[in-house]
Amino acid sequence: MRASPTAAVVFVAMFIVAGCAQTPSPTAPSASVTAPASAQVTPVPYDASGTWHVSVVISSISGEVLLTAEGDPTFTADSDGNLRSVNEEEGTQTTLIRRGPGFGPKITYAASSFEPSSSGCPEDLSGIAQIDVATNTLTARLTGVLEGCQNNTVVMSITATKTGV
Repeated sequence: MRASPTAAVVFVAMFIVAGCAQTPSPTAPSASVTAPASAQVTPVPYDASGTWHVSVVISSISGEVLLTAEGDPTFTADSDGNLRSVNEEEGTQTTLIRRGPGFGPKITYAASSFEPSSSGCPEDLSGIAQIDVATNTLTARLTGVLEGCQNNTVVMSITATKTGV
């Protein structure tokens, strides 16, 4: 079970109030002070769902570029901020599992890309992705196998820009 941002704020406020109550000061005001209403607003997490223009470079471990590609996948977000996209033509499933609460200038995800294969040798890559919320850009670096049966370990470098909702 995940703690809510509201519970964290209440916990921190209780900690501060308890700390102040234990160390009275002759100059401290006797009336309690409440935070301004603007300080009590819970921030809204970044919504990464929508269409992204993606550029991909797949390289060998030694750095030789094997393939470049571009596309415009649409990602959907679940209630936890995790993202999913499926390429119906190729069957590629891309998943980004959010790490952390989804607030701040950059949001980090555990990323994976899986493409089934009729030959039984699927593409299976994983790594870390990060979204810069100020610029709506994503960067990711995944490693894994491009064609599983041949043990072709590759590096996939991804850059993407959010283009639609």
